Amino acid sequence: MTILSVGPSAFKRACDEPTATDGYAVLMELVWPRGRMKKHPWVDPWARDLGPSTTLRSWNASEDGRGTDRHPVRRHNKRGDALARKSGRLRRPPAERFAGREHVFNLPAMAGTLWREDHPGADGHKQITLFHEGDVALVLFDFIAGGVLADHEADGYVTIHTVSGELEVATSETIHQLPAGALLVLAPGVRHDVTARVVSQMLLTVYLVRPTAP
Repeated sequence: MTILSVGPSAFKRACDEPTATDGYAVLMELVWPRGRMKKHPWVDPWARDLGPSTTLRSWNASEDGRGTDRHPVRRHNKRGDALARKSGRLRRPPAERFAGREHVFNLPAMAGTLWREDHPGADGHKQITLFHEGDVALVLFDFIAGGVLADHEADGYVTIHTVSGELEVATSETIHQLPAGALLVLAPGVRHDVTARVVSQMLLTVYLVRPTAP
């Protein structure tokens, strides 16, 4: 990760402390650097588009990039590939998935099917809504290493459960490191983004809070 300081131009690492001679500083990184709180700005603009792409970050974590890559997209079997090409979609319609009063989910198995679907992932992840009824929604995410869920907020309580891998969740207050098995609860309106440091699976639950009548 780098910071570009203008006047005269120079590069420095995002982990380096700012100095009085830095001038106008631009953060060129797709992911907010760990250890830096957003409530204490230390750069002027955050230029995400100038940072390494998700594809490059994924390659850097792969065997070709001398990292490790155990993503299920490289492990799916030929039968699954043929089914994906034939149907174009492996998941049932939401009306069928959400029907009934009792639901059991095999999270690792369901995450594996996502990467056998024809449509591409976005920002290094794919997702499926497991259940949605009224104000409650459960969404399963499968990330490649370096995959991100961009900065956002919800009008309700949010829980983030790391099913496998390691996630980093940045808020305006701090940066949470969530290893496998960790659970984070966020109050309504807390802006946050999620970064998968390694191949990871995440269960996101949102419980909307409706405004009370005056």
